[in-house]
Formats: sequence, structure tokens, C-alpha cells
Amino acid sequence: MADTKITALADAGGATAADYLYIVDGATSKHVQFDDFEGSLAHDNLSGFVANEHIDWTNATDNFSTTGTIHSNGNITTGGTVDGVDIAGLSVFVTANTLKDTNVDTDLSVTKNATTMTVVSSDGDNAVLVEADTTNAGILGSDKWDEIVANSTKTTYVKTNVKGHIAHGATAATARPSGFTSVEWVGSVEPTNASNGDTWIDTT
Repeated sequence: MADTKITALADAGGATAADYLYIVDGATSKHVQFDDFEGSLAHDNLSGFVANEHIDWTNATDNFSTTGTIHSNGNITTGGTVDGVDIAGLSVFVTANTLKDTNVDTDLSVTKNATTMTVVSSDGDNAVLVEADTTNAGILGSDKWDEIVANSTKTTYVKTNVKGHIAHGATAATARPSGFTSVEWVGSVEPTNASNGDTWIDTT
């Protein structure tokens, strides 16, 4: 593009490095070639320059610190930790957690034998309940149940060959106690109501 005054630059088309930039001051004008002008600009010296807005983080070793939110539409990778957490190592646990079944209904049933009960789970581990012993709590086995039933049905206080005792003193006609196979009499006279098998202890 040939030399063009700035007033006509809008219609002159795109500028190239070989074109000139005119600076007009009243009737006086000066010009500088674009490639010389661009080369003389120092980015860091421009007005409004903020150093932290122009950091090349490629292979950076400095710490990145912010109180704001980090947004990324791509993949963030790290060979270290984030707040002390090994992010790369967490992937194994994330995968395992994703594969687990949650909120799954479980059907329970019970199988039994003489000494154990097994709680059967439709989708988990079974639990075996064992018989109680003198040390540990547990279920009541069938053999112990039979012993309890046998003890509950027994007849208690059966009076068999029980010997009675009575001190009749000097009264020979004292009545004989009932319900005894034999009676032991204690007195100074012979009891007149004694039965066969009774004994008399003479205290005279």
C-alpha cells in the first residue's frame, strides 16, 4: 500500500509491515513504518499491564494459588497431590465405588439343624448362629430343649418310704401321724397307736 494519510486510512485496506503510520500535528505530519513501530513497543511497559495476567504456566514449577474458582473444559492432570490427597490414586476407589450396588433389596431366609441356624441372604454373605454354651450366648439347641421339656413334665415331691417322728412323752394314746410308712416314737411309755414297722425310743 502506498503512503496514505491517516484521514484516508479507513478506506485504504489492510496495512502491512512496509506501510507507514502517519502522525498529523496541524499542518505538520510525521510517519513511521509499521515494522519499526511494532518493534519499538514493549508489552510490559504499556499502560494497564498486569503481570499476573500474562504468566506462561507451561512446565511451570511455581505454586498456583487462588481464592477463586478454577474452571476447565479439558482434562486437568497432576503428578502430585491436591490438599494432601493423591488424586491419581483416588481413581481406583472411584471405580470401585461406581461399580457397587446401592439400595438393593435383600431377601432373608433361615435354615436350621439341631445345633445351628443359618440366616441366608439373597445377595450377601450368610450368617450362622451357633448353640449357646457355658461361655458364650447363642441359640437354644434341640437337645437342651428336650432336657427342659423333660424337666418340666417330671413329678415333684413324691413321698417314698418317708419315716415320721413324734415325741409322745408319757401319753401312750397319742395319735399316730398319717402319711408315713413308719414312725419313730419317743416317750416314757409304749405308744398304743404304733403300727408294724414303727420304732419306740424309751426315755425312762
